Amino acid sequence: MTLPASGTISLNEIHVEAGGSSGSLCGVNDADIRDLISKSSGASMSFSEWYGVSRETHTLTQGSYSGSGINYYGYFINGSISPTTFGSSYTIDHFYRKTVTGQAAGYEELWFWADGIGTVPTNAFTTLKIYFSNGTSVELASSAASYTTANSSYTIWKYDISDFTTAEFSQFNSDFDGSGNIDLKIT
Repeated sequence: MTLPASGTISLNEIHVEAGGSSGSLCGVNDADIRDLISKSSGASMSFSEWYGVSRETHTLTQGSYSGSGINYYGYFINGSISPTTFGSSYTIDHFYRKTVTGQAAGYEELWFWADGIGTVPTNAFTTLKIYFSNGTSVELASSAASYTTANSSYTIWKYDISDFTTAEFSQFNSDFDGSGNIDLKIT
């Protein structure tokens, strides 16, 4: 279930989305509740930050594809993602690591495509959190991406090497190899 995108939202609704039982004792600073919007303990928060948030984790089953000197690892022509939707009505169309044969070392990009009814707004999500196989994760802000729209419904977010620390980038390259599964959370 996704939290309402506007209007009144209750702490109980947020707690249930975080995995708690309805009507049970909770606080806005509880770790499971803060994790929905990636806040640290004691951080300043507003209830509006939970609009449209879901605790849903997506599983990327990787595939790979190469054509015209470009290599794709993740979900492009091959691979899949489940569930395919996020937010109130957006569909994930592609999520992949892109490399170009013959480019200097370090040329890597992460591409995330989504569509909806009409153009997907660039703020359709706040953060994209990728969970790596070694137990670490990277959290990418939608505002850190360069983005473009295609056709009348697609929005494309692109991240490059500067959006990752050296350790995150190394793990990103290792995990996005066209095989296995990767978990991600879109909030």
